[in-house]
Amino acid sequence: MLQMLESGSGEQLLRLLDADSRRAPSALAFARSYDQMVQGVRPVRLTQVEFRGEPQDGTLLVTGRIRLHVGEPTIGSHGERLLVRAEFTSGGGKVLLKGLSGASD
Repeated sequence: MLQMLESGSGEQLLRLLDADSRRAPSALAFARSYDQMVQGVRPVRLTQVEFRGEPQDGTLLVTGRIRLHVGEPTIGSHGERLLVRAEFTSGGGKVLLKGLSGASD
């Protein structure tokens, strides 16, 4: 997921999800918000990455706080704050990303 965030493309993020989950309003809204944040500018660098996971009813809910730096670095830039919530399940011996959305603080 972190590599896809560095890709600078919300569409790339959605490809991590299964077909049904890609169409979820929360995932689509997250991808749009991310695209607006990076505006197609490269490179996208991640700093201050923090994740917290909690198991819940056979899934793992992961909340992340990430600092995004878009474009060439500038002095004094603190980047943009991105909050993300991901839902992982297991099936067929694999870990699957079933949900992706923004998170609240």
